[in-house]
Amino acid sequence: MLAVRQATGDRQPQKSRLNALVTVVTLALVAVTALASCAGTPTPSATPSQPQAPATDAFPVVVQHGLGATTIPSAPQRIVAIGGNDGDALFALASRRSRCSAATPPTESRPGWPAGWTRPAPPCCAPRATLAWSAIAALRPDLILAGSVPNIGDLYAKLAQIAPTVTYLHGPVADSWQDRLRLTARAVGRTAQADRLIADTERRIAELPDHNPGLRGKSVSIAWANQPGSLAVLGGDSNTTALLHALGLTVAPGLRDVQSNTLPNAASSLSTEQWSRLDADVVLVAASTPDLAEAVRDNPLVRALPAVSRGTFQAIDLSTVSALRVPSVLNVVWLLDQIRPTLVHAATS
Repeated sequence: MLAVRQATGDRQPQKSRLNALVTVVTLALVAVTALASCAGTPTPSATPSQPQAPATDAFPVVVQHGLGATTIPSAPQRIVAIGGNDGDALFALASRRSRCSAATPPTESRPGWPAGWTRPAPPCCAPRATLAWSAIAALRPDLILAGSVPNIGDLYAKLAQIAPTVTYLHGPVADSWQDRLRLTARAVGRTAQADRLIADTERRIAELPDHNPGLRGKSVSIAWANQPGSLAVLGGDSNTTALLHALGLTVAPGLRDVQSNTLPNAASSLSTEQWSRLDADVVLVAASTPDLAEAVRDNPLVRALPAVSRGTFQAIDLSTVSALRVPSVLNVVWLLDQIRPTLVHAATS
């Protein structure tokens, strides 16, 4: 049986010390990675709570984004975040004071969220194309964040009729975690706080290669199995690449020319006979079921990867894949904890 390195990082990130900025209403924190799906129509409700700290920037403000210029007349108090990274950026700037409630209790937490923070379970999470417009309007939002929604171009006009809506800078799901945080901070009046968060997070990222200089220049491949006979992989045209570079790492040589043909950070597929292209100093692989995980581990091309004998082949979960694909200010430090032992081992291999 293939020996793999399992993540040993802390699964319960430390509780945030940030004070609340606004009442946060989470309508649909839909995973943009499509690693998990939710069905049903959202039926959100929220009980407002008073913000503990005001915005520090002046209002009104005009926020330039990829789908236009949005005027926000005053510091927003009721915000709907649609998309996982929209929520991550907002929650990094403000404690999560209220949340969507539905027929089933909130039970699911995103990577990097402090203990006790949960997102709504289905049916509160809904396909982006079937958002319950009346439910959104009923929340009386004064700001909608929708930058990490792949089909926001089809939804924007209708959302903007409900409340000022801010989308993305460079494209759906294409913004770096730094750009996403800065754009959100401008919309809610917390740009100085965003700058501090970015500096602190970048410092914590840099500490890993600084403390493990042998890590610089090492290559990494990232793959996951959702169906038999195929592996989804990330190539050289994703936000993951920028994070790897910040760690001093590079994309595996066999995957550098793999380009997504849809959105940035979208995966490409490798058929079974191509799995030797995963060869890298560090190989990170996930699977959606135990049977698929076993099939990947037992594949001769995978077993022959040098990372297996070096001990730098790590079985990761889909939450880790999600954080790798779309890093955010909240999940990136959590992510490093999940893969740190393997990276440290690779630095000395």
